Amino acid sequence: MDEFKHRFHQIGLDRSERAKLAPIMFDLAELGDPAAIEIVEHATQELSHLIDSCYQQLEQKGPAIILLGGLTAHPQFYDRLVAGTINTIPDAKIQQPKLSATSGAVLKAMRAEGIKTS
Repeated sequence: MDEFKHRFHQIGLDRSERAKLAPIMFDLAELGDPAAIEIVEHATQELSHLIDSCYQQLEQKGPAIILLGGLTAHPQFYDRLVAGTINTIPDAKIQQPKLSATSGAVLKAMRAEGIKTS
Protein backbone atom coordinates (compact mmCIF):
# COMPACT_ATOMS: atom_id res chain seq x y z
CA MET A 1 0.00 0.00 0.00
CA ASP A 2 2.87 2.39 0.76
CA GLU A 3 4.26 1.82 -2.73
CA PHE A 4 0.83 2.58 -4.22
CA LYS A 5 0.48 5.80 -2.19
CA HIS A 6 3.98 6.91 -3.19
CA ARG A 7 3.31 6.18 -6.86
CA PHE A 8 -0.08 7.88 -6.83
CA HIS A 9 0.71 10.96 -4.74
CA GLN A 10 4.43 11.58 -5.26
CA ILE A 11 5.15 10.44 -8.80
CA GLY A 12 1.67 10.78 -10.22
CA LEU A 13 -0.20 8.90 -12.91
CA ASP A 14 -0.63 9.85 -16.53
CA ARG A 15 -4.08 10.00 -18.06
CA SER A 16 -4.12 6.42 -19.34
CA GLU A 17 -2.93 5.07 -15.99
CA ARG A 18 -5.69 6.96 -14.16
CA ALA A 19 -8.26 5.72 -16.68
CA LYS A 20 -7.31 2.12 -15.92
CA LEU A 21 -8.31 2.72 -12.29
CA ALA A 22 -11.88 3.78 -13.16
CA PRO A 23 -13.36 0.26 -13.47
CA ILE A 24 -11.78 -0.69 -10.16
CA MET A 25 -13.27 2.41 -8.54
CA PHE A 26 -16.71 1.58 -9.95
CA ASP A 27 -16.48 -1.98 -8.66
CA LEU A 28 -15.48 -0.75 -5.21
CA ALA A 29 -18.38 1.74 -5.20
CA GLU A 30 -20.82 -1.03 -6.13
CA LEU A 31 -19.48 -3.06 -3.21
CA GLY A 32 -20.27 -0.14 -0.90
CA ASP A 33 -16.80 1.30 -0.30
CA PRO A 34 -17.50 4.80 1.13
CA ALA A 35 -14.42 6.46 -0.42
CA ALA A 36 -15.15 4.98 -3.85
CA ILE A 37 -18.81 6.04 -3.63
CA GLU A 38 -17.73 9.58 -2.77
CA ILE A 39 -15.29 9.69 -5.70
CA VAL A 40 -17.89 8.41 -8.19
CA GLU A 41 -20.55 10.80 -6.88
CA HIS A 42 -18.16 13.75 -7.04
CA ALA A 43 -17.08 12.85 -10.58
CA THR A 44 -20.65 12.58 -11.86
CA GLN A 45 -21.67 15.83 -10.13
CA GLU A 46 -18.75 17.71 -11.67
CA LEU A 47 -19.44 16.27 -15.11
CA SER A 48 -23.13 17.18 -14.76
CA HIS A 49 -22.12 20.77 -13.99
CA LEU A 50 -19.83 20.78 -17.03
CA ILE A 51 -22.70 19.56 -19.21
CA ASP A 52 -24.89 22.34 -17.77
CA SER A 53 -22.20 24.94 -18.51
CA CYS A 54 -21.99 23.78 -22.13
CA TYR A 55 -25.78 23.83 -22.36
CA GLN A 56 -25.88 27.41 -21.06
CA GLN A 57 -23.07 28.60 -23.36
CA LEU A 58 -24.67 27.01 -26.42
CA GLU A 59 -28.06 28.48 -25.46
CA GLN A 60 -29.78 25.21 -26.22
CA LYS A 61 -33.55 25.02 -26.36
CA GLY A 62 -35.22 21.69 -25.69
CA PRO A 63 -31.87 20.00 -25.22
CA ALA A 64 -31.20 16.58 -26.58
CA ILE A 65 -28.12 15.45 -24.70
CA ILE A 66 -26.07 12.47 -25.80
CA LEU A 67 -23.77 11.01 -23.19
CA LEU A 68 -21.02 8.82 -24.55
CA GLY A 69 -17.44 7.87 -23.89
CA GLY A 70 -15.59 5.19 -22.02
CA LEU A 71 -16.99 5.96 -18.59
CA THR A 72 -20.60 5.88 -19.76
CA ALA A 73 -20.16 2.18 -20.56
CA HIS A 74 -20.30 1.53 -16.81
CA PRO A 75 -24.00 1.38 -15.78
CA GLN A 76 -23.52 2.87 -12.31
CA PHE A 77 -21.60 5.87 -13.65
CA TYR A 78 -24.04 6.37 -16.54
CA ASP A 79 -27.11 6.20 -14.28
CA ARG A 80 -25.61 8.71 -11.83
CA LEU A 81 -24.58 10.99 -14.69
CA VAL A 82 -28.09 10.90 -16.18
CA ALA A 83 -29.62 11.67 -12.78
CA GLY A 84 -27.16 14.52 -12.19
CA THR A 85 -27.76 15.96 -15.64
CA ILE A 86 -31.54 15.88 -15.21
CA ASN A 87 -31.09 17.48 -11.79
CA THR A 88 -29.11 20.40 -13.28
CA ILE A 89 -31.10 20.60 -16.55
CA PRO A 90 -34.65 19.46 -15.68
CA ASP A 91 -35.90 19.54 -19.29
CA ALA A 92 -32.96 17.50 -20.58
CA LYS A 93 -33.75 14.65 -22.91
CA ILE A 94 -31.00 12.06 -22.70
CA GLN A 95 -30.69 10.16 -25.97
CA GLN A 96 -28.52 7.37 -27.32
CA PRO A 97 -26.23 8.35 -30.20
CA LYS A 98 -27.38 7.40 -33.68
CA LEU A 99 -23.80 7.36 -35.00
CA SER A 100 -20.32 7.16 -33.56
CA ALA A 101 -18.56 10.38 -32.62
CA THR A 102 -16.20 9.85 -35.56
CA SER A 103 -19.10 9.52 -38.01
CA GLY A 104 -20.63 12.71 -36.62
CA ALA A 105 -17.37 14.58 -37.07
CA VAL A 106 -17.07 13.38 -40.67
CA LEU A 107 -20.64 14.47 -41.45
CA LYS A 108 -20.03 17.88 -39.87
CA ALA A 109 -16.84 18.33 -41.90
CA MET A 110 -18.63 17.33 -45.09
CA ARG A 111 -21.42 19.83 -44.42
CA ALA A 112 -18.86 22.54 -43.64
CA GLU A 113 -17.40 21.94 -47.10
CA GLY A 114 -20.83 22.22 -48.69
CA ILE A 115 -21.24 18.51 -49.37
CA LYS A 116 -24.88 17.52 -49.07
CA THR A 117 -25.63 14.65 -46.71
CA SER A 118 -28.87 12.84 -46.12
